[in-house]
Parts: sequence; C-alpha cells; structure tokens
Amino acid sequence: MEIKTLVSELVTKIIAEILLPENSDRIRLEVIDPFIQYIIKQVYPYLIMTCIIFILMFICIVSVLVILVGKFDSRTVTSQVSKNL
Repeated sequence: MEIKTLVSELVTKIIAEILLPENSDRIRLEVIDPFIQYIIKQVYPYLIMTCIIFILMFICIVSVLVILVGKFDSRTVTSQVSKNL
C-alpha cells in the first residue's frame, strides 16, 4: 500500500470516530468548552475597555453637539446672514 492510501484511510477512520455522538460530546466538553472559556477570560478586559472608550466617545460627541447647537441658535444664524447681505 502507498502512504497516500494509508493516510486517506486513517483520516476517514478518525473522522468517523469523531462524528460518533459520545466522542463528539467528550471533545466538546473536555476540549472546546475549556478553550472557549480561556479565550473569553483573556479577552474580557479588552472588551470592557473597548466598551468604555466607545461610551466616552459617544458622550463627548453628544456634548459637543449640544454645545454647538446651543451656540448657534436660529437668531444668531439669521442675524449673521442678514449682515452679509
């Protein structure tokens, strides 16, 4: 037998074993779930900081908008337009 056919048969058997319900459940419980929990634990502080930065940016943008709208009310704009005419 060639190595290519041996590898192909081995991969096919491994896939068949992984697809069995008891094996897939065990892989999910013992490998995938802890891996995902570890990743979430490592990324969590960065997610919190990103959310805080976005909230602060939103507050700054809204406050600048409020300040600009308060400065340029309709009377100021119309008086400036009439001076230029």
